Amino acid sequence: MKADFNSKSKQGEVPSYFRHTQFIRETVEKYDVAIPNLEEVCPGAKAELTERLSPEQWALAHDGNLSWGKLTTNSFESVNSLSKRARSLPVQALASAIFYRMNAWFVNR
Repeated sequence: MKADFNSKSKQGEVPSYFRHTQFIRETVEKYDVAIPNLEEVCPGAKAELTERLSPEQWALAHDGNLSWGKLTTNSFESVNSLSKRARSLPVQALASAIFYRMNAWFVNR
């Protein structure tokens, strides 16, 4: 998201905003204060962002506590932990093991 904004804004505007003000806030009150600041730093950024995604998809304040305070989930860590046990297998067996384990995780969740 940061890279996409960077490509469409003046050089340095959005990255410094992301770095220093962290507008993806944990509470609705902080979010409501930070969004107008985004408009000051990068005019049109709010409209651009909200046209593409709803706030539930990118703001912790609106995620309904589904992310448990995390901005990202790391599925690669899960796959890495799975593949540690299967690394000595041939490639086809490794791919099958990963496929069936991930399928089981999907069904359970």
